[in-house]
Amino acid sequence: MKRKLSIKIPKNPKSMEDYELIFVAWNDPQSDSSWLSYKQVEKLEMAVCHSHGRVFSYDKDTIKLFNDVNFNTDGSICDYGNITVIPRKLILSFRKIRD
Repeated sequence: MKRKLSIKIPKNPKSMEDYELIFVAWNDPQSDSSWLSYKQVEKLEMAVCHSHGRVFSYDKDTIKLFNDVNFNTDGSICDYGNITVIPRKLILSFRKIRD
């Protein structure tokens, strides 16, 4: 990915809205465990995936997105769900989505 990520990660999140919402297009490696002919192998390509979610964290290697949360009785975030971890090297493009 050529563009630098400029995303704020909250220190003490109170709700999902504290996290930035983004759209990511990325290459997904494919595999096939069946026997394939030479021509079939030549035709195999990576799939292009589109994901959106809230940025939980990122570093030089990965970006972690989530789509769901549940809450403790005091209203603080308890757990995160629908997690996607994407290798940064496979990201084709991304953009922030306005809430």
